[in-house]
Order: sequence, then C-alpha cells, then structure tokens
Amino acid sequence: MGTNAVSAVLMESGLKKNLVVGHVHMPLPPDNATAGSLENRWDSFFQTLSRRFDISGSSCVLSVPASRFLFRNLSVPFSDGKKIQQVLPFELEATLPGPVESFLFDFQKLPFTTSTGDTPLIAAGVETRWLSETLDSLGRAGISPGIIVPSGYPLAAWLCTRKADGRQRLVIDYDGADCTVLLTTGDTVGLIRGFPLSAGDPDLAGVLQKEILRTLGGFEALFETRLSVTETVMHGLSPALLAPMASSIGHLPTAMPDLLTDAGWDRADTAGDDWQPAHYDTALGCVSLGIEGFSGLNFRKGPLAAKSRLAAYRQWLPRLTVHAAVVAALWLGAMAAESYALKRKVTELDRRITGVFQSTFPDVRTIVDPVHQMRTGLQELKNTALGPAGAPPALRTIDMLREISARIPPAVDVHLTKLVAGEDGILISGTTASFNIVDDIKNNLEAFEGFLSVKITSADMDRNDNRIRFKLKIQPRMEEDA
Repeated sequence: MGTNAVSAVLMESGLKKNLVVGHVHMPLPPDNATAGSLENRWDSFFQTLSRRFDISGSSCVLSVPASRFLFRNLSVPFSDGKKIQQVLPFELEATLPGPVESFLFDFQKLPFTTSTGDTPLIAAGVETRWLSETLDSLGRAGISPGIIVPSGYPLAAWLCTRKADGRQRLVIDYDGADCTVLLTTGDTVGLIRGFPLSAGDPDLAGVLQKEILRTLGGFEALFETRLSVTETVMHGLSPALLAPMASSIGHLPTAMPDLLTDAGWDRADTAGDDWQPAHYDTALGCVSLGIEGFSGLNFRKGPLAAKSRLAAYRQWLPRLTVHAAVVAALWLGAMAAESYALKRKVTELDRRITGVFQSTFPDVRTIVDPVHQMRTGLQELKNTALGPAGAPPALRTIDMLREISARIPPAVDVHLTKLVAGEDGILISGTTASFNIVDDIKNNLEAFEGFLSVKITSADMDRNDNRIRFKLKIQPRMEEDA
C-alpha cells in the first residue's frame, strides 16, 4: 500500500513451483475533498481486490507506507529479546509525536556488537490506532494479513535472503511522494529511514544525496563503524530520474530489481500481460516474506495480533480430538515405560553403592543407609589419621585461615596484603586506619585457643597514603602444646 498507488499479487505456492495467478495495480487519485483521505482510497482498492480475485483461505503479507513509522538505531546492554521489547518504549518515548501507550513497537538485532559489547539494533514504532483502522478496512474485504511491514522493507528483506553474500547494499524505494532508504548488512536489514521527496522538486537528486549522506553518516557515528556499500538498488524511479539519482550517491553500481525473473517464478497465462516490475516488485517482496520467511520486523503483534482461526477449522475438531486422545495414550505409555526403566536403574545403583560400601568396610554387618554410613566411617578414619586417641588434632592451615577471617569483623578498615604460613608460624602483613585497630586485631586473634601467641612485630605510619602498616606473627598451638 503506497501513497500514490497500491498493488497486489496473488501467488500459488507449491513445493516445486511458485506461480503468479493474479495481479492488480491501481494508481490513487490525489488527496482532495473529492477523493477523500488515503485510508478511504485504500478501502476502495480492498473492495476491488476482493471482487476481482478469490482470496479465501489465502495468507496475506501487507506493506504500508514507511512514513507512518518512526525508525531509530540504538544499542542496549543486553541481548535477551524479551528485555529489549520491554525497554523499547522508554528508549523511543522522547522521539514520539504522541503518548507512548498509543504506539506499537518492534525491533531487529544487528549482526555485530559495539565497542562496549552492547547489542545494536534497529527499532520501529507505528501508531496503533491508525494500523488498527487499516486492518478493519482489510477485514471488511475478507483480508487478514499475518505480517505487516513498512514500505521498502520487503525488497530489502528479499535481497537479504536471496543475495546473502555479506555485501552491504543501499535500497532506495520511491513512490513519487515518500522515499525510504534502507541498508542491508549481510542477511539483516540494519537501517531504515523514511522522508518526503516531492517528484516536482527541481533538485530531486541533490535532496536525495543529502538525505542519504546524513543517514549513513549518522549510522557510522552511532555505532563507530565504517560502512562499505557496494551496490545501490532502486525501486519505483522513472528512467528519467534513475541516472541523476545514481550519479548523486557516489557512482556505485546501480540495479533496478526484477524479482519475478531473479526468483525464477512464473506467471499463469490467465494472470494478464500488463506486468511491470516497478509496479509489483514490492508486492512480490511481500510474497517472498510469506513463502520463504524472514525473522525481522512484523507489526501484526500485541493488541493487533491475528485472531484465532479456530472457527475455520471447527469441522475438523472431532477428528483432532481422537488424534489427541491417541497421542495422549501413547505419551502415557511412554511415561510408564520410562518410569519402569528409571526404577530399574535406581535399583542397580543402590546395589552398586552397597557393593562399594561392603568392599570398603567389610567388618560392618548391618547396612541401613550405605551412603551415610560410609561418610561416618570416612570421618572416623580422618580423625584417627589426624592425631592419637585422646589428643586434639593438629590445627590445619585452612582452619587457621577461617579463624583469622572470622575474628576480624567486616566493618574493620583493614587490608591484608600478605599471609605466609610456615613451620615457625604465620606472618600477616597489612594496612589499617589506626594503631588501635592493630591492637584490636591482635587481641581478637589471641582469644582463639588454637593460637599459642600473637605478636605485633612492626607497626608504623605510611606517609604516602596516611595508613598504618603492620605485621603480626602468630604461633599456632601444636599437639604437644595442648
């Protein structure tokens, strides 16, 4: 759907062949009191389309003017899609012409990361009420689109899927009133900008050049990257405008698309002979989105999500119920079999655990809980190995470290810089705020019965950072000291 014309293509899609069976292109009269608003003129086309073709049961992909959308490139510090969708309204609110609650948003992540590790993306918003009224007009003609995208996007998405060669392409879509500039980076549409461009402007090429340079320059500055556009694809331009526009944007190789030929699709004999690529390439790009799929922007979501089609398949519900019952029975059988297999596995593991316990502790005759009994037995062996019966075991280094940490309160301003444990004791070096804190640390450590003595070997003022440097020597209590 454009501001100056509307086009539609009806495609029969099969496994081996895609065939155009109908197409219609209708120029729209100028916006005046007689013709009515753009939406009213669209409504007339919808009615004509429903009378001309049998579209019952067809899937629909809709393209509407990009001038109705707000586009913005930004980066966020996370990559989770749900989180991005939640923050989009807040990121775009300052640039919206109305309340944020009246807009519908979507986004697409770009295939690179910023220098700070953030996720770059392209975000878009459209007024929910306007899009809802357009869907109502379509609904009166029996049309319910499953995908809704801005103009220019179908052609750029087609290039991403059909020519995914990693090259950067500039796509210019012009309908005589509005111009949409898009940038494809590999298999992703990375940039969209729409602006009015009057066909009667004597410096049309110059205006387009300025808008393109401003758009690409803003993209490079935002993401601190350097673009390398190797081709320009132009759609909707007359041959008289093509040459000056192509030369104004840097003498890049320029292509006029012909999606029907490039995709290898055919037209039925009954489709008619009035085929012009400039009229139908956008509609064919929409068809491509529906047939081949593209994980990008889609504004048929949220409050405008497609309604359930349950009523259309009501006649199949009884058969579906029977199939569901069979599937449920098979699932229950599979669960029962899996439960039986798990029980056998648990029994086997219990047998192997008991065998390990018996081989480790052959003197134990009564086995109730082999895991708990083995833990208890191992602990007893460890205690026996640590020291003779009736004497406390030697204090381990890990225990001393735990006690030192526990006896220095977290609120104390102290920074330990070195800890050395040797045969002659433990040496601790560090810094603190005052001599009193050093004394407090010494006294707290002396209270531990596992330390025979704690001495302050040095404590002096560091003139550089105005802190007390100290050293403590701790003599652990050995077995013979107990």
